Amino acid sequence: MNKKYLLVVFTLAAILLATPIVSAAIPNRGQNKKQLVDYKSDGYLGDSLYTTTVEYPYVYFVGYRPQESILEYSMTINGEEYSYPEDFSYAETFTLTYHIPTETLILDVVCVFTFNLPGNPTITEHISSEGISEGVYSGSFVLDGTKMFNKVMGGGTESAFEEEDILHAIHEGQIMGWPF
Repeated sequence: MNKKYLLVVFTLAAILLATPIVSAAIPNRGQNKKQLVDYKSDGYLGDSLYTTTVEYPYVYFVGYRPQESILEYSMTINGEEYSYPEDFSYAETFTLTYHIPTETLILDVVCVFTFNLPGNPTITEHISSEGISEGVYSGSFVLDGTKMFNKVMGGGTESAFEEEDILHAIHEGQIMGWPF
């Protein structure tokens, strides 16, 4: 057989085999980025470092969580589990505002998860809790991302409680734009 003839036959066979795959993929292109998927982050955290400022009627606690205080952290996104520090690093800053006359607390936290992927994309949780009492926190969070996660957005509920000086923080919700 002629080499040219074999090349034409193999090329046509490849096109015929690839057509069903390509035609099925084209209508669904980008759909997973518009789909809501389950999101959960779950951490066990030690002591934080903070400074205190009093401006009556408020007391402000501004601080961060040092790396050695991150005892365990995991994230589950769309059924896939990611672990600290193998898959991502974790950084946390916070402001706790105490209103003296009403004895109410407002907590604002920013958690940044930097993934060990090319370009180090991040997911950032912005958490807000009110009415905190006796080491129990509940509120909500919204999240967004950078770089390959720049289309990620979502939110959900946040709860945390302290046990023997360990804070167990659980954030559950849904996100959209997850590329995996």
